[in-house]
Amino acid sequence: MALGWADDLDEIARDRRGDFVVNEEGKLVPDMEHIMRSRLRIDTRKWLLGKVLPRVYGDKVITEVTGKDGGAIEMQATRIDVLALDPEQRDQLKTILLQATKGKTEDE
Repeated sequence: MALGWADDLDEIARDRRGDFVVNEEGKLVPDMEHIMRSRLRIDTRKWLLGKVLPRVYGDKVITEVTGKDGGAIEMQATRIDVLALDPEQRDQLKTILLQATKGKTEDE
């Protein structure tokens, strides 16, 4: 059924019957209602295909993470010898790390 919708897309897009009408002056003018209805039929099928077969017809979203001015992401690591710190410094470091992780622990 879904593949039939995909085949319909090309057929609807190529079918020009009804796209033009003769007005009161005898001139050939576009029938915007018919054209817009055809567009709606195509858009509806495209939407349905994206929902039914998202891997084939769905929107592909790519997220790219870059650093400053599109360059590489800079990382910095600092090594701290916790055993060399006195108890007050350890408490300060613990407070800073808990604030940086918003109180989350490794178990969460």
